[in-house]
Amino acid sequence: MDPPAAPIRSHQPLKTLYIPIILLRLTLQTLLKFLQYIPQTSRPSPHDTHHQALRKTLLRSLLHHLFTTHHHPSPLSLLPHSEHERFVLIPPSHRPGLYSLDSSSTLAIRPSTITPVPIGGTFYPSPPPLSLSPDSTIVLHFHGGAFMYGDGRTKTCGFAAKILGRHLGDYAFFPQYRLAGGNGKGGRRKGYFPAALQDAVTVYVWLIDAVGFQASNIMISGDGTGGNIAIGLVRWIGEAGLASVEARELGMPMGCTLWSPCVDLTGLTKGEIHGHRNFETDYLDGEFVEWMVAEYLGPYPAEDGVGSEGNSASFYRERESLIKSPYISPLRHPFSTNVAIWMMVGKGEILNDTIVGFAGKMGGVEGNKVGLYEVDDAPHDILLMGGWLGWEEQLNEAAKEAGVWMRKKGWKGSGRLEEMGSVERRRRAREAEERERSGDGIFD
Repeated sequence: MDPPAAPIRSHQPLKTLYIPIILLRLTLQTLLKFLQYIPQTSRPSPHDTHHQALRKTLLRSLLHHLFTTHHHPSPLSLLPHSEHERFVLIPPSHRPGLYSLDSSSTLAIRPSTITPVPIGGTFYPSPPPLSLSPDSTIVLHFHGGAFMYGDGRTKTCGFAAKILGRHLGDYAFFPQYRLAGGNGKGGRRKGYFPAALQDAVTVYVWLIDAVGFQASNIMISGDGTGGNIAIGLVRWIGEAGLASVEARELGMPMGCTLWSPCVDLTGLTKGEIHGHRNFETDYLDGEFVEWMVAEYLGPYPAEDGVGSEGNSASFYRERESLIKSPYISPLRHPFSTNVAIWMMVGKGEILNDTIVGFAGKMGGVEGNKVGLYEVDDAPHDILLMGGWLGWEEQLNEAAKEAGVWMRKKGWKGSGRLEEMGSVERRRRAREAEERERSGDGIFD
C-alpha cells in the first residue's frame, strides 16, 4: 500500500501561498453552508441540528486541507507550559524484555530505528498524592488525532478528560505519545509504528512502578486512533504476561473503554470511505485518512535503515503484512483477555461496521467480557470532537453507561461527579443510575 502522492500544494513556496486561499475558502463555505442548512431537509442527516450539520461539514473540509498541504503540527514539547505540575516526564522502563516479546512479535520490528524514549503526559484534575490510597482509580487514556495530532494537554483533551473523570475514575492520565508524520528519508520525526505502542507500555508500567496504582485500579481507554493504541496495549499485557515473568508481575488492568476505535486500517482507503453509506453523516475525508495510514506505517522495511537486524525484515518486508498485523488491524485478530472491554460507536460514522464487527468477534471468544453502546446518528469520535460538534449530551449518556457497565464487571471507580458534592450523594446517585439501567453489553 503506497502512500498517497503528495499534492503539489504541500511543497514550498506553494504551501505558504495556499494557506490564505484555504482560509478564504473555509470562510465562504461557512457562510454558504450556514444558509443552506437552515432547512432541516437540506442537512447531511435529517436528525442533525443546524450546529451539528455545519460544523461536521467544515471539519471534513479542514481535514481535506490538512492533507492537501501535508500539514504537521510543531514537534511535541517536554516542557510543562500551562499544565504546570500536572505535566510530568516519564522515562522508559528498565524492566527487561518489556518492549520486544520475542523475535517474531510485531513489537520486535524496526529495532534499529524505533526505540523507547522519555515522553510526557498530563494528569487530570491534578497529580495524585505521594501517599496514594490503595483504592484510588485512574483512567489511562490515549487521545485520538489520526496518529499525527494531539498532545493530551488541556487545550486539546480537556473536554475528554472532563467526561472520563466525571463518570469513570478518580484521576485520568493522558500520555503525550510520539506522533507519526514527516516519515521516510529525511523525515522530521520517527513516530511511526510501533513508537506509540512502546510509549503506551512505558506509561502503563510507570503508573504501577513509580506512581503506585494497583493494576486492577487502572482503566485503559482510547478514542479513534488512540483506541487502536489502547487495544494494542491490552493485547500486549496478555502476550507479555505469557512471555515474561517481569511483565506478569505487573498485573492486569480491570477494563478498557474504546470510543470509536480504529480497529482495521486495511479498509481505510479513499474509495471505501467516500463510498460508505455513512459518508454524508460523518466528517472523515478519504484522502486525509489514506495519508494517516501511510504516515503511521512509516517507511518500507527495506528503507530508513530498517531490516538490518533480526529476522523481522524478511517477515515484514511486504507492507501488506504490516497493515494486517494484530497490533495495527485487531479486527482481523480477535484474542482472549481477562480485561473487560466496552466500546462506543456512532451509528452515523464510517467506522460503524468495523467496530460492531470487532465487538462481535471479541465477544465471541470464550471468557471475554465485551459491551457495545451505539449512539444514534453520531459521527466519528464524539469523545474527542463532541464538544465542538454539539454532541456533549449524547456523550455524557454514553460515558454514564460505560461507568455502569464497568462497575458491574468489578470496576471500583465512580468518577468525580463534581455536581453531586459528597461521597454519600455520589454513592446514591450511582446506585440509582444502576437501578435505572438494566442489561449488560449485547455480547455478554
